[in-house]
Amino acid sequence: MSKKGLFSFFKGKESEESTLESSAVADSNISPKLVNGAKELLEELLKRCGFEGDVTARIEEELISLEIEETDDTGRIIGRDGNTVESLQTLIKAMMFKTYGERVKVAVDAGGYKQKRMDKAQNQALQAAQLISKETNKQELNPMSAAERRAIHMLFKEHEELMSYSVGEGPTRRVVIERRAETTA
Repeated sequence: MSKKGLFSFFKGKESEESTLESSAVADSNISPKLVNGAKELLEELLKRCGFEGDVTARIEEELISLEIEETDDTGRIIGRDGNTVESLQTLIKAMMFKTYGERVKVAVDAGGYKQKRMDKAQNQALQAAQLISKETNKQELNPMSAAERRAIHMLFKEHEELMSYSVGEGPTRRVVIERRAETTA
């Protein structure tokens, strides 16, 4: 590797062909060049780390979503508690800024791991909500990632009887679901 460091081998990497459907790009402010660049950066990073995996890229609500397809390396790519895939995501964001000079929202997932975690967190929140109506006024969930907490807050945002908020710091930050205070006219 050159003396310029980790990011030097990505500088100036241009995509010659588009791998996205034009309809996916038409509804977004994200250019196909950025999406394909993110995909190529992740593929190169995986290769340099000794991982195998095909990457698909798509745009989801002003976010570049990169999915590493299921492989023999999926468990190692995910890492303990998803730490490795989170680190890959952080690296890709930094590389995108270094390469293209733009801050771009990027989400990296492997084998659907993050989506499964998100679904599990939402199901736990719904189960806790049922307990609130029967047994108590509030339920505290286990610690979870910022994305999982955000999804739960969106789930209860418009709920008439229940609300959610986060408590704690760092890795112990968690969601509390609570009965809304009764308002009288």
